[in-house]
Amino acid sequence: MSLGSRLFRTPVRRSPAAGAAAAGLVAALALTGAPAAQATHPAYPAYPAPGQPLRAEQPDPSTSMVAKDGEDLRVATLDAGLTGRDAETLLADLRDGEDAAAETVAATAQIADPDVLVLTGVTLDEEGRIAEVLNSDYISHGQSGNRGLTLEHVFTAETNSGAGSGTDLDGDGRIGGAGDRLGWGAHPGQEGMIVLSSVPIDRDAVRTFGDFRWVQMPGNSMPDILDTPLQRAVPPVSSTSLWDVPLEVGRQHLHLVATASTAPRSDRRIDAFRAIDERRMLADYVAGAAGQGWYLRDDDGEAGGLATGSSFVVAGAPATAETLSALGDDAPSAVREAAEERPLLDADGLQDPEPRPVTDEPVAERGDEQAGSAPTDTRSLAGGEGMRASYVLPDADLSVRDAGIFWPAADEYGSGLVDPADGETPQDRLVWTDISRGSLDGDA
Repeated sequence: MSLGSRLFRTPVRRSPAAGAAAAGLVAALALTGAPAAQATHPAYPAYPAPGQPLRAEQPDPSTSMVAKDGEDLRVATLDAGLTGRDAETLLADLRDGEDAAAETVAATAQIADPDVLVLTGVTLDEEGRIAEVLNSDYISHGQSGNRGLTLEHVFTAETNSGAGSGTDLDGDGRIGGAGDRLGWGAHPGQEGMIVLSSVPIDRDAVRTFGDFRWVQMPGNSMPDILDTPLQRAVPPVSSTSLWDVPLEVGRQHLHLVATASTAPRSDRRIDAFRAIDERRMLADYVAGAAGQGWYLRDDDGEAGGLATGSSFVVAGAPATAETLSALGDDAPSAVREAAEERPLLDADGLQDPEPRPVTDEPVAERGDEQAGSAPTDTRSLAGGEGMRASYVLPDADLSVRDAGIFWPAADEYGSGLVDPADGETPQDRLVWTDISRGSLDGDA
């Protein structure tokens, strides 16, 4: 199937009841002040140009995405779902120039038109060639009529996912399997991240926290199943990594705090406990000098969290209550109890824009396999459930103009890019937040 045919699915027309429900939701959002963008449907020409064949009416891009205001900085994140192939295979496929999954990721990003994009769920190589080719041959190259993005500033670094630990972390009596990696992974670099930006990156000020050891965290949640000195000394807190990538916007830095976590697995129970401390480390880091981040030490040896007064935005797929709940009833009691807490979302210095899909048909009311269980969900799960897996969370002092999720209905623009029947579409949905550039300088 070509990318062009994936932009649109066969329309499923809404019933009058669904249309009324959608209108009710829009009205409710307006009354509550929740961020929502209104989709408009301009008229389409009734006839083709002379000599051209009749064409089916195509939806306008405004049905599923809000035009970006030039005074705002749009920050977006997407789990690209490019983890199934090892680095050598993925790089070869990308270099062919027609990798369907990469085309879908690029087209999705181009519709959103972000100034800053954090891609999670990408297998990476040590030389950064995958990030380079993905940007140059796909994201910056227009896909199916969309304009290519100019995100010339790129940052990536090593991930713990798939990196060997040299010890038995999953307790199967053997060393070297996927469960013995520093972060779970069938191959090195499996759950990597890429930061792409239209604004410069202050590379000398970047901080990464891939090496910070779990045992170094005060009051950590490390389970007793790691009972040898080597088992307890080796694992880092991050199952992938935590990066602070300062962006040069206006007259100061905006700290892009990028992070992702691997989902806990029933055959490697330590990750459920580690997720508790992954989200605590992130919350402590952005709390800065006024919080509990004094114990943190980055990969260059610098101690502490963000400096007091720093502007920041968290973006990616951090460990959350949903992450801790992934094991369901199989989760240890300590993990189930921790899932009731929200140390990041409830932090005083951070705001949650609570993005909603830009659509005239709420996802939960579509009655198909895409239906999620909550308006802010970014991923569909089996049985009609959903979860919020990806986040863009600015600090509380920044002015948020808008926020949304790219999740169009079947008759809206780009619906083929989120078609669950298409194996080339990511499981997760792109999330974006518009931040007033003026608020970075204290002017708005």
